[in-house]
Amino acid sequence: MAQIRESSLSAQPYKLLERLEAVTARTTYFRFNSVPAELRLQIYYLLLPHHITIQFEPQLDNYAHPSTQTLWHYVQINPPQSKLNICTSLLLVNKFLREEAYGVLYGSNTFQFHVTRICHGRWSTPQYTNLNTLSILDTYITRRIQRCQIFVRLRINSAMEYRRAKRLLENIVEEFGPEHRLKDLQVYLERGMYTRRCQYSRSNNGQLITTCVRQFERENDAKWAQYCLEPMAGLRGVERAQVHGDVDASFAENLSSVMMRKAGAPAMKKVVYGKSITKRRKPGRIKKTISMRSNKKFWFPEFNWEDALGVGIAAQNTLD
Repeated sequence: MAQIRESSLSAQPYKLLERLEAVTARTTYFRFNSVPAELRLQIYYLLLPHHITIQFEPQLDNYAHPSTQTLWHYVQINPPQSKLNICTSLLLVNKFLREEAYGVLYGSNTFQFHVTRICHGRWSTPQYTNLNTLSILDTYITRRIQRCQIFVRLRINSAMEYRRAKRLLENIVEEFGPEHRLKDLQVYLERGMYTRRCQYSRSNNGQLITTCVRQFERENDAKWAQYCLEPMAGLRGVERAQVHGDVDASFAENLSSVMMRKAGAPAMKKVVYGKSITKRRKPGRIKKTISMRSNKKFWFPEFNWEDALGVGIAAQNTLD
């Protein structure tokens, strides 16, 4: 009996291998790549968010410093990835599925970014923070976005604030680059100071709530403040571009036309401003030194927008 058992046990692994090979030979794998593109798209819609607005906006949280009893406030950018139902495992299968999933995620959704300067602080002590929520994304992802909304909410009433706004927009144009895939771009300019204030709510059991207050600027400054959007003219190849907010209708139309031009289109013509020559005498010196100063003020436009209207407006009206 012992010999029979040993022989049966010794033959059992071979039988298992033969059975496994037979099952493997009969198994046919389901090839997802061979499914029609329309069906694959419907499957992606079930697994990924689509046709929604994904907001990247600044939020103010309350933070109690451990060494003191006072309450400090700080600005924190909360990405909305945690609020969305995203099947991330779909992006890790292979390159084919990842590229198609990227097309649904970054092609059908509208991404909303904010460029602002928020006033906040500890109680009445003002503190300012410059925010560009587009900078939290990787450049590889930014250049895959096809639908985008940019809200420029800044206080523009001095040369320093004017140059700061242009510098922030130059960073946005650099983030997208010439390899972008933008099909729909909307730019909103809202002038004013946005202040984050915290106060205790009596109706909500004394909890500390945060509110945002906008301080409007003078209407007389709206015409020259709109030229802070000039760096957006460096973004070319957008299928449909629109400019809204505190801007003139003619300037919005011209800027949209420039952004919808092809990447190889000629550069815009710059306005040539004259220079004034003055002679000044420094203290303790007899001779006067000659200095040349440009007549261009900081709010003067850099480009000639009267001749900017051209290719692009007709194509914009034909889009759905």
